[in-house]
This record gives sequence, structure tokens and C-alpha cells, in this order.
Amino acid sequence: MRSSVSAILSDPAPDSTMAFPDYQQSCTDHARLLILIRRIGHQISDETFTKISDTINQVRDVPIRDKTGLNRTIRVRYTPLYHVENNDWGEFQAHRRLVGVISVGSCASQVELNELCRLHESAKNKYSSTIFDSRCVVLCEGSENGLGDEGVDTDSGDQHSTGSVNGDKIEDFKGGDEERVDKPPSWFQPQNHKTRLLQFHGSKYAAGLRADIQEFIASLFWVLESKRVDWSREGGDKSILLCAPFERKDFVGLDMESRNNRKRILGRQKKHLGDLSLLAGLPAESWNYYQAGMDILRPANDWLWLAGCQEGVCAVSMLLQESQEKGTSLGSVGLSQEEIIEKYRDCVNHYAKYKNAGI
Repeated sequence: MRSSVSAILSDPAPDSTMAFPDYQQSCTDHARLLILIRRIGHQISDETFTKISDTINQVRDVPIRDKTGLNRTIRVRYTPLYHVENNDWGEFQAHRRLVGVISVGSCASQVELNELCRLHESAKNKYSSTIFDSRCVVLCEGSENGLGDEGVDTDSGDQHSTGSVNGDKIEDFKGGDEERVDKPPSWFQPQNHKTRLLQFHGSKYAAGLRADIQEFIASLFWVLESKRVDWSREGGDKSILLCAPFERKDFVGLDMESRNNRKRILGRQKKHLGDLSLLAGLPAESWNYYQAGMDILRPANDWLWLAGCQEGVCAVSMLLQESQEKGTSLGSVGLSQEEIIEKYRDCVNHYAKYKNAGI
């Protein structure tokens, strides 16, 4: 009990509400890793930054083969703005936690490159408690300045990247000589920096950038998979009670060994495992964890986290429906449309019991 109370007191949080809602989120974003695309420096033009961002945004669904040979699809979503306070909600809903940062800038000298690296490290440190990895995309200006119209594939339309990742190897759709990445100038020395740089020179590098972003997403996956395996293998630390930000003060001084609180601990950890499994491309496993969490949390009257499990089941069901509409099957069958609506109605009713989780 003493260690549990100590863990809660070690990171006190003020009364927190959902102060920064993201109205662009969809139900299936529960299955997407969140990545921030951030502009750094003043050398890069608005047009160039937009074109680079558009190229990065083409890489959203990346097939990856795990260590057992199972093919998974790792999904990501990008945001141009993220409030660090939202990271506090990552224990309650893992998809709301920022796990990657991509900085974008341009430079014309080694001094400017050093400054970009400093700005990137500063931005990364802001979210250091949650991010798995980061990249700094640097456009090295020389005889050609910026990203020309050739830099973005004109025939890509709204199609996302379909390259695959096997271990650390990228199987991409790089083109021929017309998509060759120009060499950077002699003064460009990325090895002098701890920052993971993706450096380009010239205008024809869209395919190379997409391949690099695929590798970046693969690195995020392996960190996530390691965390998921650790939780599933040991069931997490059985003395730690996962909390939404506003709940921490409510559990100070309580007996964590009581029967009801042991149910809370176990049920919330099942819910967290469901979140991690869904992000890691395992919807069937996440469904089972969410169902187990509901069975444990309902008799414990833990309405907030019960609603989180119900929302997770709806997210899995919507993901399965979308896959079926695209002609692919993930090997599971979720809720019907009517059942999803009913389950969301229950979620809203449960969330309404908490003033800091109101919808």
C-alpha cells in the first residue's frame, strides 16, 4: 500500500479536464500512433513545408512482419499541433499519447544545421516522457532551393504509402533515376549530431523521404511491441493503479490491497493492454483484453474505465468494418452498427458521471 501511495504522490497532477479536444479524430484513430510534424527554423518557406508535410502524410499504413512472422498493419496519424497537457491522458487512452516527433527545416550552412538540431532536440525534450523516437527532416539548400513540384508524386492522389517493413529492411516503391536523391554538399556533416537526421538536397526525393518515414514508423512499432510484450508477460506492476489525470488525488491514502481496488488495478491494466494491442496491429487481442476489462471493472463500479473499454470495443468494431469494406479481413467480427450505437450511448452515460470527463 505504502509503495502505491508513494507512486501516486510522486507525480501529483492538478484537476485536469479534456481542455484540448481534437475534433478531427475519428473512432478508428484509437488504432493509430500519434506523431507531431513540427516546423523549425525560419529558412524554410510555407510552400516547401506544406509539400514536405504532404509527402510525409502519404505514409499512414505500414505493413510490418513481426518476429513470429505475422504480418501486421501499423497505422499512424499526424498532427501539426499538440498540447503537452494531453499526454497526461495517455494512461487512460494510449492513442492520445504522443509517441513520435518529426521536425522539418532547411539550412544553407553548417551553422544553420547546428541550430536546427538544437531546435529539434528542444522540441523532442518537451515530450520526452512519452515519445519513442524522432526524426529531423533537413532540406539542404544549395544550387537548388526548396522542394520543387517534382518532389511530390503528382500521380499519388490520396493514396497512402504501401511499402512494407520486414525487420529493419524497407521494401518500398522507389522509382528509378528520376527519383534519385541528390548528394548533400560537403559541409553537411550529420554524423556530428546525435539528432537522427533525414537530409536531402535538391528536389527529387519524395520516394526517399517516404521510405525513411516508413523506417521511422517501424522503429516506433518495435518500441511499442516491446512495451506490449512486457505488459502481457507480467501483467504489468500489480501494485500500480493506472489513472486519468484528475483521479490521482482521489486515491491518495486509500488501501490499494482492498478487494475493490485490486479489481480496479487488474481491470485497468487489461484495458491498457487492449490499447497497446490495438496500436500494435492486433485488433483480435485488443478485443479480448477490452472484454476482460469490462468483466472486471463493471462489478468494481469503475465507470470511467469501463466506458474506456466500451469505447475500445467500438473502435475495434469500426476498424473491422472499414477493413471489410476495403475487401480485407482481419479475422474477427465486431459489433453490429446498432450495437456500436448502443455501446456509445452507455459510454456517454458513464463519462457524464465525471465532471472532468464530460463530453
